[in-house]
Amino acid sequence: MGLHWAWHALAVAGACRMTAVAFDAAVRRVVRIASLARDEHRSRVRAFAPPPALPAGLHPHTGTAVPPPAVEEQ
Repeated sequence: MGLHWAWHALAVAGACRMTAVAFDAAVRRVVRIASLARDEHRSRVRAFAPPPALPAGLHPHTGTAVPPPAVEEQ
């Protein structure tokens, strides 16, 4: 019975290890959920953002140059 302290130390080390593994899993899950939420937010912001302004003289559908509209003199 002189090795009782060794079994006790082994049990404490095992409990610490299991606690560390559980804590690591919890942190990984929280980080994963936060990352998914961030990606979802970014995709929604991108979907509802106004389209970028085209340079003057470009047709919005083809990207080809369009002559400017004629100016009527009055």
